[in-house]
Amino acid sequence: MKHILAIAVLCCIAYCSSAQQQYYKPKKIKHKGAYALKQAGVVFPESIEKYKKLDVYAFNAEKTNVGVTYEVRNNYEKTTFTIYVYPADSKAEGRLRGEYLQALQSVANASYRGVGAVQYPVSFKEDGYKVNGFTADINSKFAKDRSRLTVFECGNWFLKVRLSSEDLDSLAFHTLEQQLIARFSPAKLVQQAPLSGTFNMHLAPAAYRDSTMLHATLGSAYKKVEWAVENLDSLERSSCIPDMYLEFHTVPLQELVKLWEETAFASSPTTDSYISELKTVTESGFLEEMIMDQYNMVMIVPDEIVLDLAEYRVWLNQHPVSINLHEKFYVLSSSDK
Repeated sequence: MKHILAIAVLCCIAYCSSAQQQYYKPKKIKHKGAYALKQAGVVFPESIEKYKKLDVYAFNAEKTNVGVTYEVRNNYEKTTFTIYVYPADSKAEGRLRGEYLQALQSVANASYRGVGAVQYPVSFKEDGYKVNGFTADINSKFAKDRSRLTVFECGNWFLKVRLSSEDLDSLAFHTLEQQLIARFSPAKLVQQAPLSGTFNMHLAPAAYRDSTMLHATLGSAYKKVEWAVENLDSLERSSCIPDMYLEFHTVPLQELVKLWEETAFASSPTTDSYISELKTVTESGFLEEMIMDQYNMVMIVPDEIVLDLAEYRVWLNQHPVSINLHEKFYVLSSSDK
């Protein structure tokens, strides 16, 4: 695993997602004809079949974060979609989940009354690349349109598609979305600005509280990188930080428990309490459910794993745990080339 992982020490860990960006009031870009986002190699045409371009908005001063809206509105159909392409400023694990959840929250905020959503992972494959994304089919009892939000993690870019229609049936709706995703190809965005496929590890101060925790933390991190290298080819690693995979979390947490049990290093009561609690969850068979529950169900779950969240919540009421998986001992991020 030489050259695949570098270690850095941080005073604190504050990686979440590209939602770290400062707020910038959207500005309408005045232009005629097709609009080119040259930095991403993307061209937004004047029209896409019968759908006409309405507006182009910039969401940062550099105009590298843009959203372009298209619409058809007549007696037969009212359909609107917006394509967003913007830099993935964060290179740390959790960035796709954070970006997707922030986008979904923005949809809910805009509705004023909240929304419901059926959510699931998606992927786009082209030219040997596999690009992961997450989708929400959005519903609201106060709206009559069909609506979908999809976000893809495309190397150093994000692609977001927001599609709404009052008239398309489910097949036509899905077909249109797939055509749009293919046109603005997540794989092409990866090729334009890929990640390195190697990782930096950023240690939090809590990892240094005793020798056992440092030993177990380092071993857990190396196990996480090992899993990524063994299970994702170099092209997929160039598109994503594989945080969306459930096993990217279960395997290193199990390693943390294993190393704690085996080590002869000094261990503090705080470390023993934390990892013994994690061991209890693991031995009870609810490690996957705890991870899914704490990460808002935004995860890629292997087909062979059957989750029982209802039973987990019954167990959790009887065996409360203080583990907060958002309080990190380390964070992996994509290293520079």
